[in-house]
Amino acid sequence: MVTVGSDVEYAAMVNDGTGPHIIRPRRAQALRFVIGGRVVYAKVVHHPGTRARPFLDQALRETAAARGYSFRQG
Repeated sequence: MVTVGSDVEYAAMVNDGTGPHIIRPRRAQALRFVIGGRVVYAKVVHHPGTRARPFLDQALRETAAARGYSFRQG
């Protein structure tokens, strides 16, 4: 038996990507980040989403191929 996966909670979001979403601070009054070398504070960020980086899908395809199986996504 072969298992391909990840123990980190954000793995699916990296693998599949995310749609646009709002980010709010959880334990502080503002978010802090750096843009162009400047420190920026914000109470809310309208994140545009991220593109998928299907590392789990690739690992599954490579593992299947190494064992002589074909992988068809459907």
